[in-house]
Amino acid sequence: MPTKDDQEKKYNRDYYQRNRDRIVQRKRKRYQEDEEYRQEVISKAKEYKKKKKEYLAGRVERTYKGKVYLVHRVGVLKDDKIDGKWILEWERAGVIPEALFVGSRCYTEHQLDLIREFRYLVSEHGGREAKVRIGDKLHNEWMNSI
Repeated sequence: MPTKDDQEKKYNRDYYQRNRDRIVQRKRKRYQEDEEYRQEVISKAKEYKKKKKEYLAGRVERTYKGKVYLVHRVGVLKDDKIDGKWILEWERAGVIPEALFVGSRCYTEHQLDLIREFRYLVSEHGGREAKVRIGDKLHNEWMNSI
């Protein structure tokens, strides 16, 4: 006949096993969702790459080691209107769009040189400083164009 200690050990072993199974399942599910999302992002990014004449617009959220890390509200720029259906993580997809517009507004093609300057500033001064400088510059240009 099993003693009280044996029963307790068995209960503890079962409890930890169940808990571990639950954690493993959760991790598997999360990994699967991440992988599905990644594939979706990559396919959309490839779609965008095909469309050469349409410009991408978005807001730089964070930079890491001189690379644009996260871009929010990315959409297609048509007639100065943005279709912001998708939120894409371009860096995760391994795609940095040719045109990247900084700030909360949409900007047109002639400001691509500012984007190059932004990338340079990021590499020299870090993300936040570059964002501030370029953001002001773009905003002033936008105000002057009205």
